[in-house]
Amino acid sequence: MTISTTSRTSAPPTGTPEPAASAAPRSRTSGRAPHATARASRAPISSPPEPGVEASAVAQRRVREDLERLDRALVVLERCESLLVEAEQLREEDPRASFELVHRAALRAAGVVIEQANRGRVRRLPLNAWTALSRCGELHREWAAEVAPMVAERSRLDAHPAARVDPALRDTHARRTRERIAAVRAEITVALLPAVVGAGA
Repeated sequence: MTISTTSRTSAPPTGTPEPAASAAPRSRTSGRAPHATARASRAPISSPPEPGVEASAVAQRRVREDLERLDRALVVLERCESLLVEAEQLREEDPRASFELVHRAALRAAGVVIEQANRGRVRRLPLNAWTALSRCGELHREWAAEVAPMVAERSRLDAHPAARVDPALRDTHARRTRERIAAVRAEITVALLPAVVGAGA
């Protein structure tokens, strides 16, 4: 019998690895997450507030501050009026205490004017209320001048516990203080309210 010597294509030996597929071209963004770059490019960029919005916020803050100042001032002035009522009740019974209450009302009302004036000053006004008041414009300079006799009377009463109050001076002090309180209320309202009205318009 003749054995055929025709060559056959034999399978590769067992355990021989198959040829590896050709590698795909490397990406330039190799080592990064596939959509990290895309997300970064789409991330919103915070922009500064528009000038109009920022100016509006500042204006609103100033309105709130002015309203708070106005409220505080009006509370003080209401207390001044209450002191005058108490002073009137003690006019006959205890003239010295009555005079003292009137003077305290005047001092507190002057303090409202001085606090408002200090807002626009680099250097604050003197601590003495009447000296400070004399530097707050012509109207308040007149007030400081007219109260000088009352300041002298208070000093006299403090120095002499048995001294009696001049009733005419006490009555004048009470009347003028009441008028000044009304004037300060009008002044502080005009100074602080226009900004509020303008902001709401």
